[in-house]
Amino acid sequence: MDNLSYLNLKEQVNHGNIQLPMEIYPVEYRSSSDFYSHWHDEMEFIYVLNGSSEICIDFKIFKISTGDFIIIPKGAIHYMVDNTNIRISYIALVFNLSLIEGNSLDFSQINFINPILQNKLFFNNIITCKDSSYDNIVNAFKSLVDCYKYKGYGYQLAIKSYLFTIFHLFFKEGYIDANIEKENYNNLIKIEKLKEVIKYIQTNYKSHISIKDLSNIAKYSEYHFLRFFKNETGKTCTQYINNFRIEKASLLLANTDLSITDIAYEVGFGDVSYFIKTFKKQMSISPTKYRKELFKNEECIIK
Repeated sequence: MDNLSYLNLKEQVNHGNIQLPMEIYPVEYRSSSDFYSHWHDEMEFIYVLNGSSEICIDFKIFKISTGDFIIIPKGAIHYMVDNTNIRISYIALVFNLSLIEGNSLDFSQINFINPILQNKLFFNNIITCKDSSYDNIVNAFKSLVDCYKYKGYGYQLAIKSYLFTIFHLFFKEGYIDANIEKENYNNLIKIEKLKEVIKYIQTNYKSHISIKDLSNIAKYSEYHFLRFFKNETGKTCTQYINNFRIEKASLLLANTDLSITDIAYEVGFGDVSYFIKTFKKQMSISPTKYRKELFKNEECIIK
């Protein structure tokens, strides 16, 4: 699956299938516009192959670089911080926690698995090569990736075993905290507000979206809402909405025969010239050339 498919937000993405609810994605980013605030019901592990950047996870900003292992809990809002120097490649594992869920209420299920499933735990989001058990965690992750890649007999069982190994190391080394501090509680409130705003944008992106409507959802004045949104997403409301609309437009360019004008209106732009200008700014290519490049690549693959 390519980066564009991966970037579709929660409502449009199924990671894996019911028998193996997970996917592994090799990802390369060269611009923060490739990666905007989103979340999903699945948990995510990221292993940085090369490069550096900053990532925001539930309103906390972390510097990340080659070799870092990143933990993104389910439901956590995350995005790459706006930075013109972003150039980073990594492997992302996105998986449903049902993979580690059991039916029996044994000690492990009650004391370790259930709190993870119920989202009652706080994770240290970044593990570096200086941290204890880093090598064991990364080696287990790499082995999991290899199992998924080569799919030998019983690889599904091996994937589960490596996940349990990784979670065991999280608990053993203290990378998981069950205490809810006041700061974390306040963050949870802000997270839920932001999620409601993003849900509204995702649902209504084809129509006019007013700042007044968004601020009412968050229960802020318009002035405080604009500051809140920029602080917590790294983008203005207009930038975020336009980025989301451009992602939808790029899908329509790739998968339909709609004209540029029709696509502009379909994704919520009232002005075609503004759509073309915004698309070119975000994608570094015009909509027409983008479509031509897609078809050219498809022809090369067929040949």
